[in-house]
Amino acid sequence: MRFHPSGKVDVMLGICPHGQGERTTFAQIVSDQLGVPIDDIEPLRAELESFVIAVRDKTKPQVSAEDGLAAVEVASRIVEAVAGQKLA
Repeated sequence: MRFHPSGKVDVMLGICPHGQGERTTFAQIVSDQLGVPIDDIEPLRAELESFVIAVRDKTKPQVSAEDGLAAVEVASRIVEAVAGQKLA
């Protein structure tokens, strides 16, 4: 995940959308887990950029399918860490 100062979040999941609603589904998951408005979640953008570069340069993509699961796990750990903090 890439967090921007604006509050927007890019999500790299290790997949390429196939028109099955993955982009919306993953945005909803991250939005729900992090409490970030769904309009501020940009799933797949960064990895699509990476994929295009990999194809163009004939190199290995930066992300894999395992990275998608890791993104969900990271979001869950962030929520748990924040929940464990006491606010003054």
